[in-house]
Amino acid sequence: MVDIDIYPKDNPVKAEINIGIDTTIELESQFKEAETILASKFGSSKAKEIVDYARLKKTRDDEVPVKYWIVNNQTIRVISPGGYWSVNITVWQPGVKI
Repeated sequence: MVDIDIYPKDNPVKAEINIGIDTTIELESQFKEAETILASKFGSSKAKEIVDYARLKKTRDDEVPVKYWIVNNQTIRVISPGGYWSVNITVWQPGVKI
């Protein structure tokens, strides 16, 4: 199961959702869950594109360079430096520019 944070609208970083995928747990089921969550907001095609990029993280040592998408006026970021235990997918509130 992915680690999901859903933020209140008045949070100072203006994030809406953060999905953390832990490399110490079986990855594919977490990627599928993240894809389902994102598809409910952005459609299955865009969700697959975003999660396929996150799938570059196979082990703790793998780096996933930061990448951004803007979909329906919302910024989505995927990032995981090498050595980190997780890959994070963050969705910001509509209109927030990063």
